[in-house]
Amino acid sequence: MEFKLDISSRSYVVDNPGLISTPQLLVFEDRVDDNIQKMADILGPDFTLDSLCPHVKTHKSIWATHKLMDAGVYFFKATINEVEMLITAGVKKIFIAYPLLPDSAQRVAKLMAEHPEVEIFIQIGHEDHIPPLLEIAKKRNIVWRYYIDLDVGMHRTGTEPAAVKQLYLSFPMEFAGIHAY
Repeated sequence: MEFKLDISSRSYVVDNPGLISTPQLLVFEDRVDDNIQKMADILGPDFTLDSLCPHVKTHKSIWATHKLMDAGVYFFKATINEVEMLITAGVKKIFIAYPLLPDSAQRVAKLMAEHPEVEIFIQIGHEDHIPPLLEIAKKRNIVWRYYIDLDVGMHRTGTEPAAVKQLYLSFPMEFAGIHAY
């Protein structure tokens, strides 16, 4: 039995698809390599892949993370549930791109203590995010590295531009920059 997959000008033929347990994810490694090269080409001569911060929610995979690291990507965006996978993969710089509720902030603080070699960045987008983070920082003697999530007009996440300065002044931790979707 032959299964043909046409998703571009090149097609793939999977021999013996009946031998593949389902459900199963098939990854065509040369396509992954091509996509990584396309990212590098788009960046052009002025930037390298280490200037990217791809979100791992699209792959949730140590294998794909290693492919990106081997190509020069070292900073990854994640959900709280993906942080441990990235640490296991050897990532040293992680941005948790969602506001932390108290329980998840406790989890992240624990990971920070267990893995001091990993730079973990969080985000804040509202003044209500600050009090529990400050309480945890005081109890655990940690400093949060953070980005302010900025609403750039989609009204999906983040704070209004006019409120950024006050948010920054209200959170006496290590400011890393602005984040926007």
